[in-house]
Amino acid sequence: MKNIAVILAGGVGNRMGNIDKPKQFLKIANKDIFIHTVSRFLFVKNIDAIVIASHKKWKNYVIEEIKNNFPGKIDKTIFVCEGGINRNKTILNSIDFSEKLLKTKDFNLITHDSVRPFVSYETIQKHVDLISKHEILDTVVTSDNTIVFSEDGKVITSIPERKKMLQGVTPQSFNSSEFKKLYNKVEGDNFTDACGLFSHFGKKIHLIYGKKSNIKITTPYDLRLARAIVEIGNEDD
Repeated sequence: MKNIAVILAGGVGNRMGNIDKPKQFLKIANKDIFIHTVSRFLFVKNIDAIVIASHKKWKNYVIEEIKNNFPGKIDKTIFVCEGGINRNKTILNSIDFSEKLLKTKDFNLITHDSVRPFVSYETIQKHVDLISKHEILDTVVTSDNTIVFSEDGKVITSIPERKKMLQGVTPQSFNSSEFKKLYNKVEGDNFTDACGLFSHFGKKIHLIYGKKSNIKITTPYDLRLARAIVEIGNEDD
């Protein structure tokens, strides 16, 4: 079965503050964040294509940046489609695009945030190697801090056992036709990610433990941290 990597680049980055472009197009070491992310998938074995799901306003920009950074790859190894109004609709759009590209409705998706440029090759490879064995995979990292639960946001309701608390990150991998089938069963989409949709239907989601360096660049602090990581050369720690 074919494996398609989908880079989710349709967001506008409201939490980054007063910026003139979405956060995935900000620079780290003179390259857009999403370019760093895409490069992580180019050298992983058994990924058949990379699809970047972009906000339609920035689609042409994404295509030009791919041409500039990965000559000869556009529409051969790397493809660009339009995203949707939210995360799962963007995934659905990428599935529809990939169905036409592959001329099949059944393939594996390895989805990843465009603003997680430090995902390790090892983590991606685990997804590729295990997705045919396990229907759904989610990347997680352990929590270094005590997690508190508050029902009203004012006082602590409970303190869960820390070793059982994990942080969900990306990649997330799953079968394309299964996602589409379940997505079309729900009215509206109140799930923050694909695994939320699968969990809603009681599907078993297997875990892949990733690295803490797989940070998501969401705020100005995250951007400063990412630039520092690149400067000292510890992207894979």
